[in-house]
Amino acid sequence: MEHPLVSLDPECDSSLFPAREEKPARIRVLLLTTEYPTPDRPGAAAFLVRHVEALSKARVEIDVIHFVSRASPMNHFRAWKHMRAQLRSKTYDIVHAHFGHASMIARLQRLVPVVVTYHGSDVMGIVGSNGQYSLKGRFVSFISRLMSLLVDEVIVVSPHLGQRLPRKRYHVIPLGVDLDRFAVTPREQARDQLGWPQDSFVVLFAALDLANPVKRFSLAQEAVRQLEDTIPVSLKTASGLKPEDIPLYMCAADVLLLTSIHEGSPTVVKEALACNLPIVCTDVGDVRDQLNGVVPGAICSSDPAALAEGLRQVFQSGCRSNGRGKVASLAEPLVAARVIEVYWGMLKQRIRRNAVS
Repeated sequence: MEHPLVSLDPECDSSLFPAREEKPARIRVLLLTTEYPTPDRPGAAAFLVRHVEALSKARVEIDVIHFVSRASPMNHFRAWKHMRAQLRSKTYDIVHAHFGHASMIARLQRLVPVVVTYHGSDVMGIVGSNGQYSLKGRFVSFISRLMSLLVDEVIVVSPHLGQRLPRKRYHVIPLGVDLDRFAVTPREQARDQLGWPQDSFVVLFAALDLANPVKRFSLAQEAVRQLEDTIPVSLKTASGLKPEDIPLYMCAADVLLLTSIHEGSPTVVKEALACNLPIVCTDVGDVRDQLNGVVPGAICSSDPAALAEGLRQVFQSGCRSNGRGKVASLAEPLVAARVIEVYWGMLKQRIRRNAVS
């Protein structure tokens, strides 16, 4: 099912656009993505929605085409028809594909330069219900990585994803965090609002879908279970919530537990940092860089006992983290400005090519 086209044409904030070159009135972008909110999944890809909103405030006019991939040729064919019709009806400067699956559609046209942003599973592979990388997922990952050689520019949300691409030149730009929404609220106040007891050590597990095998919710449950005899611990889940409700859960909890088998640059970690929520997690994506210098917290192996020990250390510390300062550079407007730098570089290359021809 295709998502309705979303068009954003705001008043532009020129302070976020590179100043050293002559600026166009706006940059017109057609964004293709396989993840975006739908009526049955309103909380999907909230990070991308915020990113689109930030870009729309910064001299970028964006139309969004969302399609569900599922490695279905028919779904991809419908997405291609939708893209082709949109390109015929309106002039664009850039096609921006989010997730490798979308890049395959974006590159089927040659009129407009293409940039792709890789997020994680599109490079790492898709994990099946048995907890193993599926054969189909590996094939889709291979095609997604191959597409990096066929597009004009590549953005990855963390360095380790770029290292897995056959392309050697890419931009590392993690998606940002809304520091106004993810602000620090006193824990006691947040718990009163949610009706949580004040005397429990609350471990928060946040995932859109608890059944997603990448997230390994059962591993989180086992780690918490090992503490139940010695700590007044409870496991709360932030799943299926409205995006605007997540900050309150993070401020009310004592620690975020992330047990994923892989990640790109997990947004939930950056959001927890913004709320000064301690984090215990597996060593995935760019979390080691994100948590460098942040205390308390722990990066652990995928052993339940190791995760439980990390949680115990946070419990014994009895304090919030110093994480908010770590994500100041990832405020949404700053990240939008970095993406616009990529757009502007692509436009300059196109101008040069046209001048030569």
